Amino acid sequence: MCRALLLRQGPQLDAGDLTFEEPSHRAPEDTGTAPLELPEGVTLEQLMQRLKRQLIESILRRCQYHKDRVAKELGVARSSLFKRLKQWGLSQEEE
Repeated sequence: MCRALLLRQGPQLDAGDLTFEEPSHRAPEDTGTAPLELPEGVTLEQLMQRLKRQLIESILRRCQYHKDRVAKELGVARSSLFKRLKQWGLSQEEE
């Protein structure tokens, strides 16, 4: 699932993003972007948390802080979104 989130071609996952095939070990195509690297001293879990927060904050802005719309777009329960926002101290944003 994490691989699909990282490699998807749009704002949503679709069936084409979910594969169970072994990734090929060929050189990556030149996309003009630097390969993703884990910063030194940062765990994968920490990086994933940062990415989740950045994504959620971006969608909050795009949805003008309508949290019900954000939860629906993310495909998560409202309670899960609200809990995460509270953890990050973002629960009062644009109330």
